[in-house]
Amino acid sequence: QPDWSRLLWLLSACTMLYGSVVAISQRNIIRMLAYSSIAHAGIIIMGLLVYNVIGVAGVMYYLLVYTFMNMGAFAIVTMLIRDDNKGENISDYKGLASRHPLLSFLMALFLLSLAGVPPTGGFVAKFFILASAINAHYYGLAVIGIVATAISLFFYAKVIFYMYMRELEGITESPHRTGFDYKVVLAITAAGTVAIGIYPAPFMDMAMKAIKPFFS
Repeated sequence: QPDWSRLLWLLSACTMLYGSVVAISQRNIIRMLAYSSIAHAGIIIMGLLVYNVIGVAGVMYYLLVYTFMNMGAFAIVTMLIRDDNKGENISDYKGLASRHPLLSFLMALFLLSLAGVPPTGGFVAKFFILASAINAHYYGLAVIGIVATAISLFFYAKVIFYMYMRELEGITESPHRTGFDYKVVLAITAAGTVAIGIYPAPFMDMAMKAIKPFFS
């Protein structure tokens, strides 16, 4: 019989490190977000490996938060591409803060949450799963998760650096106009990302109540 716990341990460790390391070299933000999703999958596998009430509830909480922050980030990318066919490459985000401060702020919010920076929902989600792994004595895997998170800070911060610290040279662009549908999506995803991070208790309680029957 295969040792499923060891296989899941290796799968979690490899996906976290592979996704984070490969994402660093990406110049296309869509590919960067795609590879970072692999790293996030490794965190989720960690919660499944622990397989206790807190770990599995943490996975459900993580998936909820990830839906908000990832949908928000991709909404901004698709909006920029729709407006002027720019937004796929990280260099396209140079000086975005001066042209559209609110859009840049929201993009920074989603990226910081994906990186797991407090007080966003992404931080709380990673905290629950890493804490459950430590409680289950998966110390090595928890350390790998922390290292992968530290690596992810680099490529998420790179986009924020371009938005706020770099300016386009010799090119003047008009501010992006956000359609009503995008405003609704961004408002909901931003509110969810912040609210779930600041007030996680009710969401975690709902997740624990949902999975408790499977552990009784």
